[in-house]
Amino acid sequence: MEVAKDRGKEQASVSEGESRQSVSERERAFERELAMKSRDEAAWSLFQLIVDCARQKDFRKAEALRERLVQLDPMALTEIITSAEIIEEEKTKSRPEDHSKLWAGLYAKLTSSEANALYYSMKERSTLGIEPLFMQGDNNTDLHFLNEGRLIMLWNQGGREVAVRTFRPGDIIGEETFFSSSVCTSSVRTFSHSRCNVLEKDLLSQWRDQFPALEGKLREYCGELRRSSGSFTSSSPDRRSEKRRTVSGQAMLQLLYDSGEPIRPAFKGELLNVSSWGICVAVRILRRQTAQLLLGRKMGFKFMVSSDKDSFKLDQRGRIVAIQPLMLDDYTVHVEFDEKLGEQMVATLENLPEIEEKPCIEQNSLSGTLHIESQIRGTA
Repeated sequence: MEVAKDRGKEQASVSEGESRQSVSERERAFERELAMKSRDEAAWSLFQLIVDCARQKDFRKAEALRERLVQLDPMALTEIITSAEIIEEEKTKSRPEDHSKLWAGLYAKLTSSEANALYYSMKERSTLGIEPLFMQGDNNTDLHFLNEGRLIMLWNQGGREVAVRTFRPGDIIGEETFFSSSVCTSSVRTFSHSRCNVLEKDLLSQWRDQFPALEGKLREYCGELRRSSGSFTSSSPDRRSEKRRTVSGQAMLQLLYDSGEPIRPAFKGELLNVSSWGICVAVRILRRQTAQLLLGRKMGFKFMVSSDKDSFKLDQRGRIVAIQPLMLDDYTVHVEFDEKLGEQMVATLENLPEIEEKPCIEQNSLSGTLHIESQIRGTA
């Protein structure tokens, strides 16, 4: 393309002061003149408009115009590539210096385009006074990057709140529920004020095509922060202190209305482990979005646990606190009991023989598919 070749050097030197008209005026002029120009001239004019938008920090408009440039002339490679570089450069320069310094360790792991995708996808949230970020039992799906202030993590232990950890600027809060499907196992609130950048979980699926490595890098950085902070060490309350027994058996599960009435029909699952405070079962769910709808739902269940010497039945109610993928369409559903199992039942659990590994769940071993959408609508 001759125009692109002749102007390749000129493109990089386009500056803010060179624009004699506002972006909106130039866009209107471009629309009027588009039919009169050659494709090369139209591409060059559109490129200049993209640069002006980027320099004026209107990145949404610049990216939309760049998409239009690709459609107008896919062979205008110089303009297409250079405009992308300029947009990324302006995005990088526009990130606040104090923010970039605070999160330098995270941004060092990312490419320039990944860092900009992360920063410009986040929203800002400020809190005043003693305000909760989220509460134990909530279905929080946001990741919070603490920029200013202090936060305290609290865990409800037998009706009494126990302080678990203090967060300071540079800490990330909420990764437990952001990277997996589970309810909050603790509460987080401010001391007096805080300022965070907030990343919504839905963005992970949007990144997978354009930035496939970004989620993994973010998860890795969160893990490094957690290990370096020493959070949830032996000095912290153990939220899974009750011994879990790996057992096998089949469970009948049933969602409940808020009133406690069952939502029919019931469905079957494969029991994986049980403790005095909860159970874990494997069920088949066809869609990931459906699995996430189960979080926080009340559930009733009946099951029989058996060994060489003992067998017993349980009829309990509880709340779904986590959903984890197992394989293919199978998921593990973690249910917390409303009431702790009695001492006699706990003693029976303790007498069951130890099993080194969880029983293998074959794809065809689950005796039904969970059709949950209609039941979820029934609880609304």
